[in-house]
Amino acid sequence: MGFRQTFFDHIKSVGLEKVHTETIGWIFGTCRALTPIAKVRLLNAFVGIRIGESENLKCETEIAIDIDGKKQRRFIDLRITTAKYCVLIENKVSSNEHSNQLQEYRPWADNNCGNFENTYVLLTLSGDEASDSNWKSKSYRQLLECLRLEYDKVNHASTEANNVQWTRDYCLLGEYVDCLQNIADVLNSVEKESSVSRYILTPNGAGRNKGMDSTNNDICRIRASVIYCPNIFSLEAEISSLGKRSCLISYDMGRTSSS
Repeated sequence: MGFRQTFFDHIKSVGLEKVHTETIGWIFGTCRALTPIAKVRLLNAFVGIRIGESENLKCETEIAIDIDGKKQRRFIDLRITTAKYCVLIENKVSSNEHSNQLQEYRPWADNNCGNFENTYVLLTLSGDEASDSNWKSKSYRQLLECLRLEYDKVNHASTEANNVQWTRDYCLLGEYVDCLQNIADVLNSVEKESSVSRYILTPNGAGRNKGMDSTNNDICRIRASVIYCPNIFSLEAEISSLGKRSCLISYDMGRTSSS
């Protein structure tokens, strides 16, 4: 489709995990461009559950939780609830699963969301396998596929379409769909281009934040920073010029830096 610079590129937030978390929360929450029924369809398709279309979704982000025996408070990225269901989403963009997060979050949810039918989702760029089998592994490409289906169904003839807030939300939703498409296109290119991928795929947890646990180290992970580069061929040339096998790519209209 070709790289399209979006609002998220302009504010240099494509690789910020919190921005993606809050945007996804907004989509399932207060975004007026999607109807309540469309949001339920989106959630069902993405997560693989069967919530009735008459259900209303409530979405919260950054839910603070206290783990027994832990001094530091933890935060679950997303919680989407109905009268019966609770979907917890742990979102990973620039980091990997670490510090036994999934193993600790699930018991907390079981104890504190006992009146709901709980579903647990680990969302990563390329669908990394969750360390806890009770969590479903989902990728940003899967999110894009489901979101685009609903975005393309938006009814411009509805009475809401004449509302200024609806128009703003629709435009922002389109920007995020294009942002996800950019990410998917670059990830697809990196995976196909072996001469580039050997620099980008970081086995054994290379590039992880200092002090993090080593989880699923045998899986080569596509670094989140790859999503910043719109041109796979310029990326190859610039990585080669760096002369380093392991590097992170930061985005500033095609420039790279190593770390």
